[in-house]
Amino acid sequence: MGAKKTNEAVVNLLINNPTGRFITSPCASFVRYIRTKHPDLIPYLAFKADSPMIATAKIVTEKYLGYQPVFIGPCIVKKLEASEDYPELNIIVITYKELDELFSQFATPQINELSNDKFDLSEPSTRIYPFDGGLTFTSGTQTLLKDKEIRIVSNWKNIDIVLEEFKDNQSIRFIDVLFCDGGCINGPGIISPLSTEERK
Repeated sequence: MGAKKTNEAVVNLLINNPTGRFITSPCASFVRYIRTKHPDLIPYLAFKADSPMIATAKIVTEKYLGYQPVFIGPCIVKKLEASEDYPELNIIVITYKELDELFSQFATPQINELSNDKFDLSEPSTRIYPFDGGLTFTSGTQTLLKDKEIRIVSNWKNIDIVLEEFKDNQSIRFIDVLFCDGGCINGPGIISPLSTEERK
């Protein structure tokens, strides 16, 4: 659900700024990389579009009064995004590895013992969001921009090349960036024997 809100905000930015140039900012690691290595590009970060974690936390605080947002995912830098950038939302952030450790320390039911309940809020259309290009492919960005105006990149080793291209080539209007190779599905907090391609 949060990713859908992010997409809506990104699309609105593009529609309301027909000549604007943007770098997506859902990836906390990348945002911090820009702040330290490329501060001249900070104005291009699409901060008006909350990351899915932040968008979801805002929904939780509005819809479920008295409950605290909890983010479970593969990213350790989301902890900094929550505590440093949005402390007022009071988000608890844990990785899959940490969740597994919690389950091992406490008596938790086996998966096959749990009822097959659905999430209160879900959005199937954004299931590929953690993959490289997930934001672009699920937001409809490609219907607003030409292919030559879009760059999709993952893996921190590739980021500088695309950022320099963005600086030099004014026709590039939109960069969709995830810091980890292949996207969030290859984050440090993942627990999976599958390869990146198998996870996709």
